[in-house]
Parts: sequence; C-alpha cells; structure tokens
Amino acid sequence: MTAEADLERTAREVADEWGLDLGRRIPSKHSLIAAAGPSQILKVVRPDITEYEHEPDALRLWNGDHAVRLLRHDRGRRALLLERALPGTDLSSVDEAEAMSASLKVGRALWLHPPGTSPFRSVLHLCRSWLQELVGADEPLVAEAQAVLAKIELWNQRLVHGDFHHHNILRHGQGWVEIDAQPALGEPEFDVVTLLWNPVGTIPSQDRTARWMSAFGDDGLDGASVREWAIVRGTILSFSSQPGRRHEPQRRVVHSLL
Repeated sequence: MTAEADLERTAREVADEWGLDLGRRIPSKHSLIAAAGPSQILKVVRPDITEYEHEPDALRLWNGDHAVRLLRHDRGRRALLLERALPGTDLSSVDEAEAMSASLKVGRALWLHPPGTSPFRSVLHLCRSWLQELVGADEPLVAEAQAVLAKIELWNQRLVHGDFHHHNILRHGQGWVEIDAQPALGEPEFDVVTLLWNPVGTIPSQDRTARWMSAFGDDGLDGASVREWAIVRGTILSFSSQPGRRHEPQRRVVHSLL
C-alpha cells in the first residue's frame, strides 16, 4: 500500500470515529489535508515526517492566538482536527508592506518563551543534522553555512514556527493566523528568513532582500542574526530532494548575503 493510500485509510477511519464528513482534499506533500465540514480541517501527517511531530503541542500553547485552534488530536495516528481559517487567502494576496506588517505581527504572537519542560527540539541540532546530510554534495555553500552555524548561540530561546512564510499565514476573519507549523526551539531571527525567498515565484533581488531585512530590524530583530540564519537555512533549503536540482531563490539570497 502506498503512503497516500495509507493516509487516506487513516483519514477515513478517524473521520468515521469522530463523525466527520470529509470533503475537498487540499494538496500537501507531507499530509492528507481535507475539509471536514464548513469550519474544520482534518490533517493526517505521514509517519516518516518528523518535522510535524510536535505541531499539536505548539498549537495548544498558542491557543488560537494568531494560530488556528487544535480541536482534537490522535497522537498515535498523527491526526489533527483543526479550526479552518476563513476566507483562507494567504499572505501572497496582499502587497509587500502589508505582508511585512502582518507576518511580524503573527510572529510576535508565536514566539513564546517555552515552558519549563518542553518536547521541542533545538534548531541548532536540526540544522547541524541537515547540513551534515549535504556534505557529500561538495558545495562551497555547505562549508560556509557550517562555519556560520558553528558560531551561533541561542541566548534567548523561543518557540518558533519552523516554516514561517506567506503561504502558511492565512486570512481568518479580519486578522491572520498561521498553519502547518514545524515547531522547534530557536529565536525569531531563525523564523523570519523564509520570508526572504517567498512567496512561490519570487526572484529575490538585493533590493528586495534589503527591504525585508530593514523591516526585520525596524521590528527589533537582530540584523546580524537574521543574516546568519538566512545563510544557514537558505543553504539547507537550496538543495532539492531531486538529484541535480537546486532551489534558485534561496541560493540567490545566500549569495547576496555572503
């Protein structure tokens, strides 16, 4: 049975048990996501995708503050019943100035100090592991990113979203909420760099990168830390799972900052 078929079977089992009527499927590489009535979403995550392991834990901490609410959860089957963001248009639908303002407002709500006992992994450990997997690529960027990462220390750990960009910030009523978190312990500067090469289709120029970097600084983030994380995360994300293919927007940002 394929991974997709497994997800479909699990989703139908959960829907039957929870009394849900599954509707339109929403495209996703890592999960089965389906409408469950007019105001709910059922999400079932593939068991081999570890990045989403603690999404329900983060959603409980955020408790609907600029995040969709977690309504029900089955940890064993990795099934989440979520509040549906309505109308659900994402941040790519507004101009750059509004996207800057809205994303940082959402981020400020999400970047909480973690509780005393926390299940979340450190972004330092995650990035070291991801970069180590790229060593065989023999790319100068990988060595540069490793050198930058080795100097980073987390002095003020916060809960971070982990995949913070235009397409994961949706309109909900008169405000904006996040979806699809890959939560970890890091710092706000780690989170915001994915805005530099999004939304999909963006061709980052030095002027655009400078505008966003300036917006981060105006909001109180540390410019040197943003630069470091942009180099590290841009390098990691510039490599595709398809051999020989590279993600050019991320590479453009990294090269512009080196």
